[in-house]
Amino acid sequence: MAVGTLLAGLVTLAAGVMGFYWGTAVIKPWPPLTWNNCVGGFFMIIFGTMVSVLGLNGISQDESSEKAGATIREWAGFLDNFMGRGLFFCYLGLRIMPLGKYYCLMAGLALLFWGFGNIVIHFLWSSDKATAMKQLNYVSVLIGGVVCVAGGMGFYWGTKIIKPWPPLTWNNCVGGLFMFCFGLMICVMVMKGKDPESSWIQKYLLFLDTLIGRGLFFMFVGLRIVPLGQFYCLVAGMVTFGFGVLNLAVHWMYNEKGNPLIISDVAAK
Repeated sequence: MAVGTLLAGLVTLAAGVMGFYWGTAVIKPWPPLTWNNCVGGFFMIIFGTMVSVLGLNGISQDESSEKAGATIREWAGFLDNFMGRGLFFCYLGLRIMPLGKYYCLMAGLALLFWGFGNIVIHFLWSSDKATAMKQLNYVSVLIGGVVCVAGGMGFYWGTKIIKPWPPLTWNNCVGGLFMFCFGLMICVMVMKGKDPESSWIQKYLLFLDTLIGRGLFFMFVGLRIVPLGQFYCLVAGMVTFGFGVLNLAVHWMYNEKGNPLIISDVAAK
């Protein structure tokens, strides 16, 4: 989490510098509306530096970084817990998106997802293991639904360009069909749990019942969704990929030795 915080801080810092630079091209003495990008970029530089120091402090425990981190925690204590940090990253993401060009949009979306991840981890960390796995399952069903919708849209958009030849034009239709199946499979497995009707999933796709397996699968699906179509698939792919990364983080949070944890077994307790 400290490494992720450091990276998020650097992304914010870079977006702030770019926003300030692009803002100088449109700023005028009047109206003050034209000051927006410069002022926003300036504050993003400050916030990015502050968050980077916190992340660096979590990685390196040398005296200078500890002193800087202690000062930030003293004046901004909300940044020293998952919920406060998550809400702050959500704010940064929303504030960065309108700063400038494509980079700021992507950086803002990434920070927004990272903020949501911190909020989810707050609830997982404050719950017992069984409750945490149930909560993770609820989110998995939601993401599975997002994947199904993205698959359907990818298939629909694919029908607009599909031709008998070359096979390259079949890509979106075939990809959309598989994404819909993958999303449906995730939903069935999570909702059925240890139900005999879904036993074949545990038998043949056991990796989907472990945090690390499900995380890697969501990352694969997310990357596969991104090129399926229009803006929805881009956002849906990023959300799915981010949730996959979150599953990996939770795996290491509950499994210090790296041993796989069977989600349905824990959630059923």
